[in-house]
Order: sequence, then structure tokens, then C-alpha cells
Amino acid sequence: MQEKTTTTPRFLSLTESRLRLGGKSRSWLYDVTSPKSKRHDPTFPRLIRFGPRSVGILEEDLNNWIRARHQDNKK
Repeated sequence: MQEKTTTTPRFLSLTESRLRLGGKSRSWLYDVTSPKSKRHDPTFPRLIRFGPRSVGILEEDLNNWIRARHQDNKK
């Protein structure tokens, strides 16, 4: 009988997310997610609000975005 394994989604804080992105600044992160910005990237994972002063990104979504960017750069 196969055992089902489920993984709980892991959320990364902005600090953790920025470190995964090579030390990008907080303002860069907000620019990439803001539709009003010149640097807006609609493929970037959206920020998820946890409270009035807390946001994060799903780890899996960020990893997928990084992989996709890596694939684009290979072409």
C-alpha cells in the first residue's frame, strides 16, 4: 500500500525571499510585485499578507519562478 505524503506549504518572509534572490532590496521586491511600477513582473509570485505588518511568499512559487528565469536565461 502506498503512503500518501503531503507537505505543508512553507512561507518565506521578505528577508528570506530576498536572500534567495541574491540579496535583492526590499524596494526591488515591491517594485516587481506592483502593477504600477516600471519593473513590474506579472510572473513574479504574489505577496501574501499574514497580518497588518507581515507579508511573505510561498516557497514553492518562488522556487518555480527562479527555475523559469534560469530556463529563460539558458535560451
